[in-house]
Amino acid sequence: MGEGGSPRTHEARQQREAEVMGDLLAVDPDESELIWQAQSQGLPVEHRAEVSPQALLGVRLVTTPRNSEAPGTSPGLSWPWKR
Repeated sequence: MGEGGSPRTHEARQQREAEVMGDLLAVDPDESELIWQAQSQGLPVEHRAEVSPQALLGVRLVTTPRNSEAPGTSPGLSWPWKR
């Protein structure tokens, strides 16, 4: 049941779930940084098993638009094909 006792629609539930998952993923980098700091001070702490790999490694995924001005390459390959 949603707020006010009314049932949530499937779409509203999916939207809310996506928001919550986004919030959880946003906390992972901060949590990982604190754990790394604690470990460097010799404290007995471990990362959670379900922590995101990006947060654990301290990196973030950046998606860029495909460069369409590279006619000598094939999709999925980073070097030009020689014919």
